[in-house]
This record gives sequence, C-alpha cells and structure tokens, in this order.
Amino acid sequence: MLDKFIPGLDGVVPPLAGMSGTRRIRYLPLETVGECHWAAAYLGLGYFFSHDLGRAVSYVGEAGKFLMGVLLAVLVFFTARKLARCRRWRGTFRVLCLTQIDPT
Repeated sequence: MLDKFIPGLDGVVPPLAGMSGTRRIRYLPLETVGECHWAAAYLGLGYFFSHDLGRAVSYVGEAGKFLMGVLLAVLVFFTARKLARCRRWRGTFRVLCLTQIDPT
C-alpha cells in the first residue's frame, strides 16, 4: 500500500504479491488506496507550496548555475592534473629512452 513512497519498491511489490499468492481481488484495492495516498501527498505539497513556487524556481536556477560552475572547475582541475601527470610520465619515459641508447 505504501510502496509508492519508497523508490524502487514500486517495481518489486507486484511480482512479490503474485509469488506470495495474494489474490487480485485483495491486491488491487490496496494498491489503489496506496496510489491515491501517493497522488494526494504530492497534490497537497503542491497546493501548500504553490505561493512559493516562483521563489523555488529562482532558487533552482541559481543552484544550477552554481553547480555548473563547480562542475566546470572540477573538470578543469581534473584535466590539468591529468595533463601534468602525462607530461611528467613523458619526461620519465624520455630519460629512460636516452639512458638506454649507447652513443659510443
């Protein structure tokens, strides 16, 4: 009945009900009541916070810009670190190659 409120459980409950032998005549009314509770909860939240919806949208927009900046900074840092490691590895490889060659 409350499987809608737990992510992932919604897809597991119907097969489990079938494996446990729950009859359709018992399962469907319980599932319908659960569906109604789930829909009513989100409708109630929407009604309760409807006057703050514009503010919430602006907060989400600002958070998106901030998170994009953080993601870009992490990407630049990661790329710079990989480039530095690659150059250091190439320098080591070059030294190894030069020491292996005997110029005489």
